[in-house]
Amino acid sequence: ILTAAHCIYGNEEGQLFTTVVPQLEDTSQFPNGNIQKARVTEVYYRSDYSNALSDLLRNDVAVLKLESALNIDSVNDVVKRPSNDSYRSVANDFVAVGHGDTRSGFDATTILQRAPLNYVDNTTCASAFSDGSALTDNQICFRGDYSASSGLFGGTCQGDSGGPVYWLDGSDYRQVGITSFGPETCGGSSTVTSVFTEIYDYKDWIDSVVAGNETPKFVSTDAKRTAYVNAR
Repeated sequence: ILTAAHCIYGNEEGQLFTTVVPQLEDTSQFPNGNIQKARVTEVYYRSDYSNALSDLLRNDVAVLKLESALNIDSVNDVVKRPSNDSYRSVANDFVAVGHGDTRSGFDATTILQRAPLNYVDNTTCASAFSDGSALTDNQICFRGDYSASSGLFGGTCQGDSGGPVYWLDGSDYRQVGITSFGPETCGGSSTVTSVFTEIYDYKDWIDSVVAGNETPKFVSTDAKRTAYVNAR
């Protein structure tokens, strides 16, 4: 499972009990609904990840290995990745999805939301943040369209972290990024509303994790979970 490193970094208790719920459309169905879910058994993130906001969450990418296989279509329900980064163009169509807040500090629905996005080049993106000089080419930025009804620009918000942004490549949606951060007020910037870790730049590391060539940063087991519960 691809996610953002900041979603799991430094939280051993959270890592012990992290559960993945694939294709969850309605959050009201978790945890008591009749839905598929699987616990995480191994956590991987890069040693050069920085959780400092001044570094703009540099190398904010993680991979989670599950303790059991998911019952999904192994062709149509898995991430399709781009073969190069030629998608970086304002002419292309992008969309982010997530269960995060619908505006800062408020969530109006339990249903999975989507936000069409427009590509923003990194120079323009950096100008939107006081510490924008820390932005790297391994991050990709977007801005959504303005909504007269909400008074906001479309984008991701708190609770969307770790989720995907897709590029519509013909008929295929290819994941190009992982939700990392955005302006202090969701949708409040006319320059950029969402910054993502660009997964194309981490393809070799991701492939190495999947191939079993990397050492996990954390391993969760039933014994560890039991010991944690008994110690409380």
